Amino acid sequence: MTIIFAPTKHHVDYIHLLLDFQDIPNTFIYSDLDPTARKINASKFQTGSVKTLITTDIAARGIDIPQLDVVINYTFPAKSKLFVHRVGRCARAGKVGQAYSLVTRDEMCYLLDLHLFLGRPFSPVLETPKSEDDTDGLFGIVPQLLLEEELGQLTNWYTSSIDVINSLKTCTNGYKNYIKSRPGASVDSVRRAKKIDLTVIAEHPMFQKIIAADMGRIDFVSR
Repeated sequence: MTIIFAPTKHHVDYIHLLLDFQDIPNTFIYSDLDPTARKINASKFQTGSVKTLITTDIAARGIDIPQLDVVINYTFPAKSKLFVHRVGRCARAGKVGQAYSLVTRDEMCYLLDLHLFLGRPFSPVLETPKSEDDTDGLFGIVPQLLLEEELGQLTNWYTSSIDVINSLKTCTNGYKNYIKSRPGASVDSVRRAKKIDLTVIAEHPMFQKIIAADMGRIDFVSR
């Protein structure tokens, strides 16, 4: 069971569309959605008939999913308490859960704020570990090989689907408004974020198995 948190309803629609194109069963909710549709979509997720829910923070209020396994932050939350509230939804009652956050350059200051709030050190991956057993709290990059594969698929959709094109435009405009209303990070975190050299950050170890499998396929084809 996975929840994907998006900053605006336009992002929810966009992610929903992309997952549909990938044939990944999903449902979605946001505040402006018709009440009946919102209830039906939420029920699909709560009953487990659909394993992935895309939502905004406001729409997710009041929805309790005891069996939630994974939380994904499509954009990094600007408030540390919001991050804790989102992530606290998974791994309840002693169960194991995972949280993944996509972080852009302009969101690094919020990531640093979170580490200060939690009293935990910022842990960038400076060299890819040999083991992916302990990845808790690590900050690493997505491997270029994976990015190129996904970018190729996205480019194909952007050139062949008017729905994806229109959704992306709406999403982009919505994000501009979101940034304007987003609260600022602390002055100290903004200063520290500017000094972080992202070019020395190594690949996140969680991608090791995927990369190994891809390289294995490439090696097999090249023989």
